[in-house]
Amino acid sequence: MTVSQIVDKAFQLSGQINMAHQATAAQFGVAASLLDTIMDEVEIYGVYARQTVLENTTLTANDYTYTMDDYVLDIIGDGMYIDADETDLTKADGETIIKQISREIWHKQSGKGAVGRPNMFFFDRSLKEVKFWPIPDEAGTVRFQIYKKMSDSLEGTATLELEQYWYQYLIWELAHQVAVSSSLPIDRCSYFNKRAKEKLRRAKAWANPHQNIQVYVNHPTPWDGGRY
Repeated sequence: MTVSQIVDKAFQLSGQINMAHQATAAQFGVAASLLDTIMDEVEIYGVYARQTVLENTTLTANDYTYTMDDYVLDIIGDGMYIDADETDLTKADGETIIKQISREIWHKQSGKGAVGRPNMFFFDRSLKEVKFWPIPDEAGTVRFQIYKKMSDSLEGTATLELEQYWYQYLIWELAHQVAVSSSLPIDRCSYFNKRAKEKLRRAKAWANPHQNIQVYVNHPTPWDGGRY
């Protein structure tokens, strides 16, 4: 479905236009802006399979800071380091884990000038920067799992970067928001909101990865020097 089709369905569902009619230019302008904010909010609900991709970052010797592309919202989990002498990055031998650490651990790291094979990194989301430790000593490659931002949804002919099972949630939530903005009775607005939440719960459940996830728990103690 295009953005225009979703907008039309939302206005039809809320009863503000006839089922055979389309939204006016003014209605579309308001609804498309609302839909764009709904899409932005969808990105915070979890890690979705379609928005999670593998991406390689080529390192440069003696450079430990790398700026990610604007579409990168977050880096998921740890990275994998591939030696500079590997010619086929799709099936390299001897890949090693580069552990993702928190801002606080990076801040407390004393030997920031150390040089060698990177084994830790910190992703500063405010700057879209990855900082490696130790500082790379060769032009190796790091493979990340990145969570990428979806495209804007302001053009009527555009299609959304979501699977089709999200459409019911988008239509019901948009119907709820245009109903509120149009000052429809509160009971109708509440009904649209309730149905949207039901659709959201189902979409989130299906959108997340279906593989088993291993959970790790770390607890600092006096015997390990408080490391975590």
